[in-house]
Amino acid sequence: MGHMTERITSLATINDTLAQVGDPAVPVEDRAAMYGLLYAVKRRIDRALGTYQRKGPSAKSELAAHLATVEGEELGPLYLGWESFDVSWPCNDEGNWEDADVQEAMYTYSRVTPEFFRDIPPHFEVNTAALGEAVHMGDPAAIQLHRELKDRGWRQEGGKRAVLKVREVRA
Repeated sequence: MGHMTERITSLATINDTLAQVGDPAVPVEDRAAMYGLLYAVKRRIDRALGTYQRKGPSAKSELAAHLATVEGEELGPLYLGWESFDVSWPCNDEGNWEDADVQEAMYTYSRVTPEFFRDIPPHFEVNTAALGEAVHMGDPAAIQLHRELKDRGWRQEGGKRAVLKVREVRA
């Protein structure tokens, strides 16, 4: 039990430090010192996990591969997520700028969700960055639009790969 208490206390200390880094009431010199320490810890974690390693297996990729073999694809706070790679948006290709069917459909979509389209006379394009961000944030309209564009073949992907995700641990 003592070991678990130490771990919770350590996590509480980290949470306190994270809160203080963004607190304008804390003197900027103290915030700078805390930021520097947290950043150094983050770099060490990234190195240990091989987060930015370009070649060969890393601790992070090995954990993801292991989770792919575990029923439910989770272990403690770790779980597998899936991300697309080699994504393209054929609807934004120059060949579709004058395609009346594509442009009419984009015009219609842009009336409902204008934040996800760019009107570049004489054509419309999907604002892929805005749409992607909104999907990531869980916006229901963005998720539905994303699904519809994918069903039309306007968003294509080379495939999906497993990525390691972590559920937030609360103190």
